[in-house]
Amino acid sequence: MAAFCILISITGFSQSIIFTIANCGGEHRSGLYHDQLSSIMWHLEGKEKFTADSILKFTKNSDIQLKNLKQQSNLFKKSLPKDFNNDFIKIIRLDTKPNEDGRIWFDCIYAEQDLKGNIIIYSGFRAVFDGTDPVEERKHPKISQINVLLDKNQLQSYQSTIRMLLASDGVKLPPPQKKNPDAGKAEKPPEVELLR
Repeated sequence: MAAFCILISITGFSQSIIFTIANCGGEHRSGLYHDQLSSIMWHLEGKEKFTADSILKFTKNSDIQLKNLKQQSNLFKKSLPKDFNNDFIKIIRLDTKPNEDGRIWFDCIYAEQDLKGNIIIYSGFRAVFDGTDPVEERKHPKISQINVLLDKNQLQSYQSTIRMLLASDGVKLPPPQKKNPDAGKAEKPPEVELLR
């Protein structure tokens, strides 16, 4: 299993975290974006299958191949520790504001924090939405791209990005808690919008 640690990881309790990096000009009225992100999480974690009748909404000119996403979801699941979803997952939203490249996208990075504060990154995905105006597009968001992040070189670059955004956004990571091996086994992925 490939994982990257800011410092040397130790054996001990760890906290599962999904860092949601938003590139939408600081627009926080993003509930419909996050409905789509939560559905992608649910699909990639293998709780549902990517099908044409899912709630995911794609642009007409999208070249997303559901067959490829199904294959990548298998690799995505294998990238995570078996107990990643067994307990409460912290969702931490970070913001690139101002918008980096004029597009609307969200990176969801699956990671753990150990007792020394080290961040271990396992995998993630980027969802790119249609349009360039987050305020207007949030009314009917449509996905133009879904990129599953499994490559170690891609993931490694998020170490510095996450630390930088934590500092600039004034977000402190809470201390990790002991995991309950029996918790959360039948639960859906967390609602990204409600946790900050």
